[in-house]
Amino acid sequence: MHGIYHGVKAGNMALARDCFVAVGEALARRHGLSTLVLGCTEIPLAVSAGPGMAGLDLIDPAALLARALAQRAYAVA
Repeated sequence: MHGIYHGVKAGNMALARDCFVAVGEALARRHGLSTLVLGCTEIPLAVSAGPGMAGLDLIDPAALLARALAQRAYAVA
């Protein structure tokens, strides 16, 4: 929550990224994760694949939904 309120919502993306990466790394170590769902809309704004998230597949549900809606809206029948 610190990364959300004092990071993204306050415009401090560096703080947000540091917070989210720390939590993501801890979850990955604790649970042996290979995939992490960025389930809060603020998280993908500060986190992307790159340093600190190496080895984790990051899933942005909002991006998946947007892609699915665009495909449905613009699909040629």
